[in-house]
Amino acid sequence: MTHSWTSLLGIRRHGEVADALRAGRRDMRWALLGMLGVNLLVLTPTIYMLQLYERVLYSFNAITLLAVSVMAAVLLAGMALADRLRSFAVARMGLQLEERLAAALFQHGLQQGFAGEGAAGAARLRDLGVVTQFIRGSGFTGLLDLPWSPLYIAVTWLLHPWLGAAILVFVCLQMWLAWQSRRLIVAPTQAAQALAQVETAFVRWKLRCAEVVAAMGMGPVLEQRWAVHHQRALDSAMDLQALSSRLGAWSKALRYIQQSLALGLGGWLVIRGELSAGAMIAGTMLTTRALAPVDAVVTVWRDLLAARQALMRLDTALTAEVLPLVAAPDGRPLRTEEAAAHEGLRLSGVNAWVPGGERQVLHGIHLQLRPGEIVAVVGPSGAGKSTLAKLVAGAWPCASGHLARSADTAVGYLPQDIELYDGTVAENIARLGMPNPGAVVGAAQLAGLHELILRLPKGYDTPLGDGRHPLTPGQSQRVALARALYGSPRLLVLDEPNAHLDDAGERALKAVLQDVRAAGGMVLLVTHRQGLLDTVDRVIALERGVLVANETPEPSLRRT
Repeated sequence: MTHSWTSLLGIRRHGEVADALRAGRRDMRWALLGMLGVNLLVLTPTIYMLQLYERVLYSFNAITLLAVSVMAAVLLAGMALADRLRSFAVARMGLQLEERLAAALFQHGLQQGFAGEGAAGAARLRDLGVVTQFIRGSGFTGLLDLPWSPLYIAVTWLLHPWLGAAILVFVCLQMWLAWQSRRLIVAPTQAAQALAQVETAFVRWKLRCAEVVAAMGMGPVLEQRWAVHHQRALDSAMDLQALSSRLGAWSKALRYIQQSLALGLGGWLVIRGELSAGAMIAGTMLTTRALAPVDAVVTVWRDLLAARQALMRLDTALTAEVLPLVAAPDGRPLRTEEAAAHEGLRLSGVNAWVPGGERQVLHGIHLQLRPGEIVAVVGPSGAGKSTLAKLVAGAWPCASGHLARSADTAVGYLPQDIELYDGTVAENIARLGMPNPGAVVGAAQLAGLHELILRLPKGYDTPLGDGRHPLTPGQSQRVALARALYGSPRLLVLDEPNAHLDDAGERALKAVLQDVRAAGGMVLLVTHRQGLLDTVDRVIALERGVLVANETPEPSLRRT
């Protein structure tokens, strides 16, 4: 059963998406049970009308009218309960699917971001929303109703074979129209989605660079480029909408024609004495009911295709491993080993590539960082300094060689590009965990930030993130430094930590380095400035990814 579902949906039989579908089988059974009740009891109005025409209107018996009316009311109340059961089960199924996949997709998105594909991870979360929205909508209910069309055809056939044959022909016409819709709408749907994604990415980039755009007068040029993307996306969407409307109009016209023909055929059979007037009306109602699921599927065909494609993308994303995308081209993974506490950190024959392996950025790096030692990394732009910092911090996926460090070596990392997350100052310093007030204040004091934070509108509870925070770039960098210091990590990796600092901030940074050294910690410091070199114990120089110097600061200062 599940295998047939997975084949129909275009997903792998074994995977997290398939497992999530299997987990929803219980809710699916309840939904089908509710669907059974609805589709059986929906015949109540038809049977009630037949009783009125065939019994009540001929016998003029009020007791019979009361009896059939009460029975119809009870059955319709049961149909309402069955419909509620169906709706509840379908909603639970969508909720359970989202609960089972959302966390996995979030983790997958983090891995994609780690591999430089963060936008793809966010797109998969949107795909999950497309799938769950379709399940909770009317389109999925229409799909569940579709297998019940043969029941209505059979009941109509019992009224008269000609009516049943007519409905069968009508259903075949609707199915043909649905197939044509699928054939015609797939390519335009994919094209419209691709163009919409291009436009969205362009707008997101423009907003991210709004200050540069405004300062350099690039607005008109970018607006012209956006207009081109927008017009292409708009034209594609309009073409898709026109095609969908045309197919929908044909479906609606065909439905009205079918209803009229069914009524006309019933009238002809009444004239010939082969059918009663009540059966004629009932046959028309059954025709409408038999064609409704098919018509619903045709109407939501575009949403159905979008949901199926989204489900296939989810399956591909969750089934595929991220690591092969960023594996080292030499086929040797970066092996992490445990070193003795006195050995500190040791790199042996480490190579690194950009994610995807197109270009090697580090070549055969050998480096040891001992407890109580501060090592600075210098070199020209593009030499691989930030890559080395990320690799030591555990934030670079595409590498090979050996990395050894003690098991209790916690890492504090300050990247070159500072990002403050949604949350308060305290939550940002506490790495979005439950803040330990003492540890938060201690880290802020080490970073020379405590007094500044107290002057903020809400102190440590001041909200940050999304560009709405009241901090300068230098202050933001000091918050990020406090975040790196939170928890007293033994290894501190700082990438251009003084890029935005003033003199007071740089003095605070030097004090931090000295405190970490005194506590027996290790610091790897990437810098372009000479101001920090008098604080370090050793300087290594990188050039085109190769370690060309490993010496004390004095020769480095003389060379620079």
